[in-house]
Amino acid sequence: MSISPPLGIALTTCDDIFDAGGVSTSIIRIAHGLSTNYNAQVDILMLNSDQHAEFNSRGRNGIIKLEQRIDDITVYNIAPWTSGTSAAQHWVDIHYALLELARERRYDLMQAFYASITGFPIVYAAQELNIPSIVSIRGNDIIRDVFQHERFPYLKWALENATQFTAVSQEGLQKAHILSACPNKGRVILNSIRPEDDSEGTQE
Repeated sequence: MSISPPLGIALTTCDDIFDAGGVSTSIIRIAHGLSTNYNAQVDILMLNSDQHAEFNSRGRNGIIKLEQRIDDITVYNIAPWTSGTSAAQHWVDIHYALLELARERRYDLMQAFYASITGFPIVYAAQELNIPSIVSIRGNDIIRDVFQHERFPYLKWALENATQFTAVSQEGLQKAHILSACPNKGRVILNSIRPEDDSEGTQE
C-alpha cells in the first residue's frame, strides 16, 4: 500500500504571527489543526515588505527560515533583498521569493489572510504556479479597502481570481460577492478562536 505524500499548504499573512491578536491566533489554530488531523505539511509565511534581507549569490533570496517553530509548523519571513527603494520593487522581490519557496516546498495550496495586502500577491503567485489559492477576508479589510483607491484594484482582482474565498461573517461574504461579481463563490467560516481566551470578567 503506497503512502500519499503530505499536502503542502502555505498560510500567509502580513502580520507578525508571534504577536497576540485574533488573526494570528486563527492562523496558528488552523495550521495546527491541518498538520495534526490531516496529511498536511503546513508552513506559515509572513510577508514583510519593510524588512530587508541580505543578497545571497547562491539563491533563496528573501527567504528567511525562522528558528522559532510552532509545533511541527515551519515559519518563514519573506522580504525584499534588492537595493530598490520603491514599494513596487519590494513587492517584486517578495513575488520571486514566493515563487522560489513554493517550488522548493512543493505547495499544493496557498491561502492568504486579508484580501488586498496579502491576497493579491498570493493569488498572483498561485496563478503563475498553477495551484489553487484561497483568500480569507477578515472583515475590516474589505470594508476599508473598498474606499482606498490604491488598494481597491488589488482587492477586486484577488477576489475575482482566487480559487475560493472565505469570510468570517455573512456581511463580509455579501460584500465579496458584490465586488467580485462571483455570487456562487465563497463561504462563511468563523474565526478559529476560543471566545473564552479573549473574554473579560467572569462567566456565570
